[in-house]
Amino acid sequence: MGLADVRESHYLMLEAFRTIEHARTIREANHRTREGNALIWYANSLLLQHEQFFTVQRFFEQFQPSFQTFLSCVASMDFNTSIFSFNFIRFTSFDLYMWTLGLWLVFVMRRLPNICLLRQRWWWVSSRVLPLFRRLDRQEVGALSTHLSAMIRHAEVILGPEYSEASLKKAAAINR
Repeated sequence: MGLADVRESHYLMLEAFRTIEHARTIREANHRTREGNALIWYANSLLLQHEQFFTVQRFFEQFQPSFQTFLSCVASMDFNTSIFSFNFIRFTSFDLYMWTLGLWLVFVMRRLPNICLLRQRWWWVSSRVLPLFRRLDRQEVGALSTHLSAMIRHAEVILGPEYSEASLKKAAAINR
C-alpha cells in the first residue's frame, strides 16, 4: 500500500504529516523557526480538522437532542492553570461564542447553537480555540507545557490518581 492508496478521509492527515516534514527540513536547513513554526501550526490545524470531520463527528451525530443542547451549553476550553483564579482571555465557551461572533452562522444555518453540528463546531474551533491556543503558545514560549502540566495536575485532584501526569505518560509509553 502506497500513498496513492490513502483514503480520501485520510488526506488531511497525510497533508499534515507532509507539512510537518517540510517544516522540519526548513528548520534544520535554514534555522528559520518562524516559517517552520507557522507550518507546524498549519499541520496541527489539519490534524484537528481530520479529527473533527472524520473521527468524532459520527459520535456527535448519535447524541439525543436533549444531550446535544446540554453539551452545547457546557462545551468550553479553559486554558487557565489555576482553579482559584479565572482569566477570561484564556477561556472560550461554545455557546457564548456562537451567540456573539458566531451569530451570523446561527442565522445562516437557521439552527440554534449546537456543538454536534460540524459546521458550527468547526467555526468555533478554527476561529477561536486554535487562535487562542496559538496566541498563548506564542506569548508564553515554554510556559505552555507548564500550563498543560498544571491542567493535568488539576485533573488528578478532581478525577483521581489515574489521571496523574505519570499515569498519562505511562499510558502513552504503552501505546507506542
